Amino acid sequence: MQAAVSLGQCYGDLLYYATSMADHFYLGIEYSRPEAYYFWGYYFGANFFWIVIPAGECCTGDCSAGKLLILHSVVIQ
Repeated sequence: MQAAVSLGQCYGDLLYYATSMADHFYLGIEYSRPEAYYFWGYYFGANFFWIVIPAGECCTGDCSAGKLLILHSVVIQ
């Protein structure tokens, strides 16, 4: 369940970045100030945590599920 929720969060974040970048390049709409440090600090940096943390949790969840399956198969045999 943890891996599924984290994967959904990563998908939502990538969709957010993709639609914002499409608006910027195709429509000329910017959602931050024109200075580069605002873009990298606020837009990218503040939202980057919402990708890093769920990605780490997704890996942790997958590893835990794999260990549980291995333990379960050893107990049954």
